[in-house]
Amino acid sequence: MQMGNIRRARELFDAATVADKKHVAAWHGWAVLELKQGNIKKARSLLGKGLQYGGQNEYIYQTLALLEARAKRYQQARYLFNQAIKCNPNSCASWLVSHAYLRDIVSQVNFYVLLVSYLIKSYLFFLK
Repeated sequence: MQMGNIRRARELFDAATVADKKHVAAWHGWAVLELKQGNIKKARSLLGKGLQYGGQNEYIYQTLALLEARAKRYQQARYLFNQAIKCNPNSCASWLVSHAYLRDIVSQVNFYVLLVSYLIKSYLFFLK
């Protein structure tokens, strides 16, 4: 993505969250953009705002849990995966990813490929 497009995307995500603070997909999408740009701290902040303004959401919890697992904070990751499962007990993604990460399979998998593909699928699900 060109820098101008990233700047414009940030402007649009900002406008979306100003127009509707409860728009969880906008908070999540913006966080995904920041993750792709390597801005982990900014992404965490945006995901926190998504929870704060939009309420509990399995996708936000899953993404936060993946970030915690990547940082090897497994207890916090487990808690966040459990929160995601509470939001939607029928979510195969929450169950499967939580078990994979919490069994340290993360060290055997390219984290970024898994994270990006998961986040794209989650974001596309929001667009339905």
